[in-house]
Amino acid sequence: MLVAGGLGRRLGLGVPKALVPLRGLPLAMHALRALFPVVSEIVIAAPAGMEIPPPTLAIPVRRVIDRGDGPLGGVVAACEGGGFEHAFVLGADLPFVSSLVPALLDALRSTRARAIVPAPGGRLQPLAAAYSAEGAEVLIDAYESGERSIVRAVERIPPTPWDDTRIDAAGGALALFNVNTLEDLREAERILDRRAIRS
Repeated sequence: MLVAGGLGRRLGLGVPKALVPLRGLPLAMHALRALFPVVSEIVIAAPAGMEIPPPTLAIPVRRVIDRGDGPLGGVVAACEGGGFEHAFVLGADLPFVSSLVPALLDALRSTRARAIVPAPGGRLQPLAAAYSAEGAEVLIDAYESGERSIVRAVERIPPTPWDDTRIDAAGGALALFNVNTLEDLREAERILDRRAIRS
């Protein structure tokens, strides 16, 4: 599930964050590349007026309208249709998360956890996390009861957090690098350039 409702005000580029170009592709497309190899369907939650270029993928892609009210509204919109046992919820501003997605989903499937959420430095990162259907229901219930903080909603599940050691073993802190500012965007470009040189 891709949550693409961020306005990107701090970037100051006049476009929603999901559509900010990173080396020729919108940030949303970089995130979708991380989901595509390991899920059977992609749900994109975005505001009604946002035109996201349709990705050409060999799996179904469904678009839902973000409810607003911050990231939790997007997650709830993506989860409401149900029909899944496990889901990966991903913010559109995480271009390097690909190593973490299968690791978290595999861990969730092999345990009785309702959610596995990275917590670098002890801070939950709910927009790069794996959720069971039961965990998703808790988020929906929290939203419908008036909660708007995604962190507080996730704490109701409660999640199984992954500390820095577990994150490092699954790809490291770079997997959770998110693009919030122009400097973040420039750093993401430098990371991609270094990867291109190495390959």
